[in-house]
Amino acid sequence: MNRRALVWALSIWFVLTGASALALRSVVRTYPPAAPDDEAAAWCFDTLHAARLELPEPEAPAGAKSFRFEGTSVVTVWSGGSPVAQSTAESQTLLEVVAKAKADFQSNAALRSRTDWTRPRDDRRRIHYTLSAIGAPAPLMFGVPLIENLSLLPLHEGLLATLGSKHVLRLPEELLRQKAYSGGFVLPAPDTTLGVDIDDLVGQLARELGVSLAEFRARGQIARVRIVTQREVSYPQEPVAPGELENELRRAAREGAEFLLRHQDRSGRYTYVVEPFRGQRIYSGYNLPRHAGTTYFLAQAHRLLDLPEARRGAISALRWLDRHYVRRCGDHLCVAAGREANVGAAALTAIAAAELLATGEEPTARRLLVGLAGFLRSQQRPDGELMHLFDLTTGQPVDVQKLFYSGEAALALAMAERVIADGEHRAAAQRLMKHLTGASWDFFGSRYYYGEEHWTCIAAEAASQNPPRSEALDAGALGAPLEEALDFCMRWANWNRKIQYREGETPWNVRGAFGAGPGIIAPKLAASGSRLEAFVSTFEMARRADVDTAILRTIIEEGMGQLLRWRFDPGPAHLFRDPRSMLGGIPATPFDLRVRNDYVQHAGSAMLRWSEVLRSEAQTAR
Repeated sequence: MNRRALVWALSIWFVLTGASALALRSVVRTYPPAAPDDEAAAWCFDTLHAARLELPEPEAPAGAKSFRFEGTSVVTVWSGGSPVAQSTAESQTLLEVVAKAKADFQSNAALRSRTDWTRPRDDRRRIHYTLSAIGAPAPLMFGVPLIENLSLLPLHEGLLATLGSKHVLRLPEELLRQKAYSGGFVLPAPDTTLGVDIDDLVGQLARELGVSLAEFRARGQIARVRIVTQREVSYPQEPVAPGELENELRRAAREGAEFLLRHQDRSGRYTYVVEPFRGQRIYSGYNLPRHAGTTYFLAQAHRLLDLPEARRGAISALRWLDRHYVRRCGDHLCVAAGREANVGAAALTAIAAAELLATGEEPTARRLLVGLAGFLRSQQRPDGELMHLFDLTTGQPVDVQKLFYSGEAALALAMAERVIADGEHRAAAQRLMKHLTGASWDFFGSRYYYGEEHWTCIAAEAASQNPPRSEALDAGALGAPLEEALDFCMRWANWNRKIQYREGETPWNVRGAFGAGPGIIAPKLAASGSRLEAFVSTFEMARRADVDTAILRTIIEEGMGQLLRWRFDPGPAHLFRDPRSMLGGIPATPFDLRVRNDYVQHAGSAMLRWSEVLRSEAQTAR
């Protein structure tokens, strides 16, 4: 079986398995248990904190006095991102639940001896509480291969293990913290997982019950339970009012830049991945194109937000790259981590350098932009496409193509033209754009399927800002070769609208995200950021060409709303070792809260650029 056939076989297998899991889940669907209203839940937390700090306790509102849990309730104490104590009650009123929790925690000597037990509520490392209502158990299909791994509803369902008279409950918050919701299968698509490793999870519960997994399989029972958890800090956040969108986008972009700067070391290198639960900084798998793209966003943040510290961080990052990875590929500069240079790293480094030069001269940036732009042009084939690799051993280009690289190179060449202005970079960019949006995307079904084209459409808009005079149509219109690019990007945007989640299409609050299928694969928040960048570019290009932008506005504003809801502001603070350090971060998915530097880059750039559009529209309307 060749690779393509294998990918198709695996895809069909996962679709069938996923469909089966969804069908079974619908038969044994769980329903959320009743929970106190927001005012009553807030009173619960206020009272527990007052008792902890020996302060006067607030008066219970009517909703707290009247509410009774239908079944089990659990109050959890969180410290440093970990659950450290719980108080469980059965079918009691909220007043009784809170009274029992106060007594349980007051008598817990280990809990009261913790250094954060007496810290005030405004301390970033204070104690946090959650209140969980537990629903009725439902079958897990344990023992049914594949289906068992897909039958747990992420963020809404936990696990209940029973052995005789003993029980162990695992809350969704705990499963999220241990990254269990994305630990089942790794799909052929990049960075895509789904399901849970049910054997691992049940094995953990079995050990807590004092038996092996094999013994638990023989004598125990495992069920999934629907759980509603209320937190002190709401996450995801409430939607932003339309009139506040511009300001909120700018604040979010600023906090994203500050997040990156907090996680940049003195050498100029960024933390590649931040794991928020334990506060780990991960550098393994460090990616040079993503380093350069992150540097581009910091330079952009300086230009649009007037952040001098962002420019300093971008310069430091560019010099780090220059010291360690800039090489010579023939007559030009290139970027290589080993004996092979690639177009992607060179293009994004050139983009970062050009953005830095837009706000002032910087010698390293200019030298890199000139040298790397020459390298990109030297890699171009007669048909406009680029050869994406260069072998430093043989001194020859390698004619293979990688995802994203050509679009990144087109943007780099278009931006280089603004600084160098010799016409050659513009011409090379337009030949490449014609290849990307014309003949290279012409096959049966090409109007109904698209790849990840965000860099392509960002590049098209950049190139449209300075078309050659000989090819300009009318004043303010696009250059003729870019009319085709606009058509391509509009078709791509319309295609994405079809896979953009509407309200209620998934069990999670992800309206505005992009994905395929409800309840199986988590929407990628990072993918939303990169696509929205491109849609803002397409919007700008369409507006200049007097093309209707209504569909683009809908896509962008729903997507921006989703990013603002799920970004860390500061996020689920009770799960984080240091919530303030995570402010401004953008997680991978609702199920995977790790933050990679490029997640913040793409979302931050999209937010900045759309805030600029809104600001321009507001000024025009005055």
